[in-house]
Amino acid sequence: LYLLLTRPGLQDELRSGGATAVERFVEESLRLFGPVVFRPRVALKDVEVGGVLVKKGETAIAIGLLANRDPVRYERPDEVDLDRTAPRDHLSFYFGARACTGQALARAELEEIVSVVLDRLEDLRLDPDAEPPSYREFLMRSWRPLHGRSGESLRLALAGAATVASATPQMASLERGNPGYAARRCTRLPARRTSRMSAAFNGLASSASMNSP
Repeated sequence: LYLLLTRPGLQDELRSGGATAVERFVEESLRLFGPVVFRPRVALKDVEVGGVLVKKGETAIAIGLLANRDPVRYERPDEVDLDRTAPRDHLSFYFGARACTGQALARAELEEIVSVVLDRLEDLRLDPDAEPPSYREFLMRSWRPLHGRSGESLRLALAGAATVASATPQMASLERGNPGYAARRCTRLPARRTSRMSAAFNGLASSASMNSP
C-alpha cells in the first residue's frame, strides 16, 4: 500500500494492466519491502560466501531484503518494474526446504487487497496533514502509520493493516487486527476471489500436515 500511495502513475498502470500487472506488482512489493528482513542460518559445513569463510557450526545472517536489491542481479533495483523477466526471482519467501509454506496464500491475499483498493479507491495518496510513515520495527518491518486520502474527502487510516474501506465520503478508520471486520469484508468479495484464497489456504494446510512430525 505504501508503494501505491507514493509512486506517481503506478495506480493507473496497474488498472490498465489488469490481473497480470497486479500479480507482478505484488512480487515487486515483496522484493522491495518483504515482511522478514533477515534469517539466521547455521553452516552445515565449511563454505565460502563472498570471499569470507564460514566454518561449520557458525551462524550466518542472511539478509534477504539486501539480496533483493542487488544491483548485479536487478536493473534499477530500487524501482518498481512490472516488466522484469522473472518477477518471482527474489528471496522474500526464501527457497528450498525452508521456503515459506504459506506463500501461495500470502500472494492470493496481497493480490486481492491490491485489486480491491484499485477498484474502490480513486486517486489514493498519502495524507499530507497526517503523520508521515516510516519503515519500522526490527525483524517484521512495515510502513507505519499509513494515512491516506482518496478523492476529495475520503480519509483513510490504513496503519499497515491488510484491510480496505468502502469508498464512502465518511472517515474510515481501519484498526489493525480486527478479525470481525476482515471476515465481513471477505464475505463480500466475488466468488472467484474467495475460492482462490480458499484453495491457497487448503494448500497451506495440506503442506503443514505433510511437514508435521
